[in-house]
Amino acid sequence: MPLHPNNKLLVDTLCALDNLAGRYEKIQLVNYDSVSDQKRGCFSLVFKAFDALMQKTVALKFYDIGPANMNDKYRISAFAREHEILNSLITVDRCLQLMSDLSSFNLECVLPTGDVITIACSYFAVEWIDQEIDGFFLSHNIINPIDKLRLFNEIVLSVETLHKHDVFHRDLKADNLRSYTDALKRVVVAIDLGTAARFDSVQMLQNYGHHVGSPGYASPEALGGLTAHREIAPFTDIYALGCLLFELFNMDYFYRSVRAKNSTYDIIIGAIGTNVYQTVEGKKVHEWCVGLRKFSNGIQVVKIAEPGSTVPPGIINILDEILEAL
Repeated sequence: MPLHPNNKLLVDTLCALDNLAGRYEKIQLVNYDSVSDQKRGCFSLVFKAFDALMQKTVALKFYDIGPANMNDKYRISAFAREHEILNSLITVDRCLQLMSDLSSFNLECVLPTGDVITIACSYFAVEWIDQEIDGFFLSHNIINPIDKLRLFNEIVLSVETLHKHDVFHRDLKADNLRSYTDALKRVVVAIDLGTAARFDSVQMLQNYGHHVGSPGYASPEALGGLTAHREIAPFTDIYALGCLLFELFNMDYFYRSVRAKNSTYDIIIGAIGTNVYQTVEGKKVHEWCVGLRKFSNGIQVVKIAEPGSTVPPGIINILDEILEAL
């Protein structure tokens, strides 16, 4: 999405500063493409900066101050919860490390009348992890399958670590995974915990009108009205792992392959979801299971070893078994 003038003012102001809060220097926006005028991510601005206090590069995450988000209580609460969750993961290996408290920067906007409006902009700093893993999913015939399997193992370990600490990401995709090298070994870390939650996280909305996270990696349960249910959260991450495994070894996207093979997929999910939405809170999961038993036999299983597959013949069956389980 294009950069809103509110955010452009924030970007121009921050990038012109010698330092922010007496420590952050050389600030530059990284989740925006000026050529296409498109911002990556809907609810935050991410900057790369040098932390003079810690003597290392960090990522500054600012809450998006576009009009649609400034009074969005859910997104504001989710931003604060992200900081809270990151704070609980300090010193935990394979987890994104928080580098600062949740802070506020006062952005001044001069009106044509000469009056000045001050906007409080929330932000926090996390470690900078610069190795993207997108290439593993895009360069299908170039990267060794063994290296892809090693990468997938690392992705699973990063998610497993979050789950062991009672954190569920709920927006896993290649774009939200980064890696660094430790003793010649690649270590994967899940970033952007803006939609993450714990079992004991307070439900911020009574009714969710849409799913949480990217639709291409959202589980059927999340699409069918169970977004807010904490017991579903770990399985949503596991489902996303299946999508990622498929996309490591097939040039298509998993969500697109499912729908190509099942023309009524969204109709089925919508029908079950309608009943879930109309059911009282304590019985929603039960209603989902009833609908699943009734309609799931009509869903054809998608396999990696289909058109677009790049998986070596020797491990096709093994990977398809893992995919189906996930």
